[in-house]
Amino acid sequence: MSPSVAARQVGWLLRVNRRLGPDPGLRVGRNFAAAFRAEEPTRELAPSHVTRWESGQLAASRAVVARYEHLLGLPADSLVVVTDLIMRYFSVPRPADRNPPGALPRPDEDRLYELLHRAEQPGDMTGQSWIELAKLVSGHPALVLFPETIWQRLAERLLPELMVSEGPAWLLRQEAMCRLLEHPVAGRFVATTCVDFARMPGSTAFVEPIALLDTTAQRPANDYLLGQLDAPGGPRSQHAAMLATIRKLPAGHFDAAQEDRLARSLAALADDATLTPDDRFLVSYLSRSVLRRRPRVEARVRNTLLAAGRHLSPDRPVDGHERISHRIAQQAQRELDAAATDDDVLTGLVDDLLFSPNTERRFLATMTISATPYRTPVIRAVLSVLRRSVSSRTGGIPVGAGLRTLTTLGTDAHRPLLAEILTAPGVSPADRSVAAWAAPHCAGTFPVHVWRQVIGAQAAQGSRTGTEVQERIMQGLVYGIGTDRHHDLLADLGNDPTLPESARATASWLLRTPPSEA
Repeated sequence: MSPSVAARQVGWLLRVNRRLGPDPGLRVGRNFAAAFRAEEPTRELAPSHVTRWESGQLAASRAVVARYEHLLGLPADSLVVVTDLIMRYFSVPRPADRNPPGALPRPDEDRLYELLHRAEQPGDMTGQSWIELAKLVSGHPALVLFPETIWQRLAERLLPELMVSEGPAWLLRQEAMCRLLEHPVAGRFVATTCVDFARMPGSTAFVEPIALLDTTAQRPANDYLLGQLDAPGGPRSQHAAMLATIRKLPAGHFDAAQEDRLARSLAALADDATLTPDDRFLVSYLSRSVLRRRPRVEARVRNTLLAAGRHLSPDRPVDGHERISHRIAQQAQRELDAAATDDDVLTGLVDDLLFSPNTERRFLATMTISATPYRTPVIRAVLSVLRRSVSSRTGGIPVGAGLRTLTTLGTDAHRPLLAEILTAPGVSPADRSVAAWAAPHCAGTFPVHVWRQVIGAQAAQGSRTGTEVQERIMQGLVYGIGTDRHHDLLADLGNDPTLPESARATASWLLRTPPSEA
């Protein structure tokens, strides 16, 4: 993918944070340039330099982004981690914050071992601590720890925290995991830990360990993902494996034999009539991608993949999505600046987060908007359109897309709507399933009496003994009760023999794995 697209998106991130920031003086490029080098008066920065960073003509380094954070009064690493996310998505190499080869400087060594000791203690690490530790590790590619099992124990502590964290706490841990996976020594151990967690019985959050595997070319990661395409542990694990493969393929993570195996697996999936529309889209997309890399695969496989690629569904399946996205972006802009002109980047990001079938692209758009002052106005605009869509049940934003978007934007504004969907009669199982799995990741909490009403409503609709989707709804509800820390209710559900085994296993797992907030 194009480095210029990544640089433009990073530039937009810097520009809107400066121009919509709390300091009116720094909204003027000339003043910001002067403040940028305030500690170094002999090294003036031309205002044109700021313009080039913010237009994407010049790539902004981590040091530049960190300086923006400092001048704009933003939390440390709040823009850096999003910038790294953008660069990683567009496959743009980003140099590590590397130190000279050789032994760690004494202060770094002391801090590293202090953080390693803290990481062994349950609940003693914040997201910022994990990022600091990951920076120290990634800055020394040849770093070796003895015994090597330290890397595994580190990942075994960080990964559960990541899976039950939300918002900034989640994003910092996500970036820390990615940096450890990219480390030449630590990566193998961390990848193996992700695979072990994905295979763990009773864990509902296996999607995240699988998704992380798109960061590394380590053999355990590749073998596991290819295995999930052929013999998945379940439809969700196969879906997650395809999403990870989409990122790994252009990054060159697979060798020739693995790419040939991938081609054969996709040919088999292309003939699978049970695939969901989302999974069929992924198979079509991957079929095109693998043929670009392996044009001389055996004829039968090649012909199947060519046919699958030709049936690639529209990139944006909702009619009128451009109009909806433009209206939401305009409403968000005018809330902050009544005289604002159209922002094509913001409109594109809104379109991605609401309508893209690519999970990674939706996630990237969500994290980018969340790191700007547009987050709250976009939340209000999306919720307004979604409420009209739910009440009219026609047009607008699909319920699943709207709930997913608001949840990943880190708001609790849609909790009343979630409760309504989960308790009202006549709501489709598909919409209830989306709402059930939005609740665990939604900001805020439901009081225990609301959860009891929700569980009662599900029981009345046959969710205890019903179809696979009904079982999935109950599993999501149990997960939400655990993340809301209603441990007594969670224990009751874990011991309820009338619940599906998956829901009871989820309750037991969450009682052993308390969520992290920092």
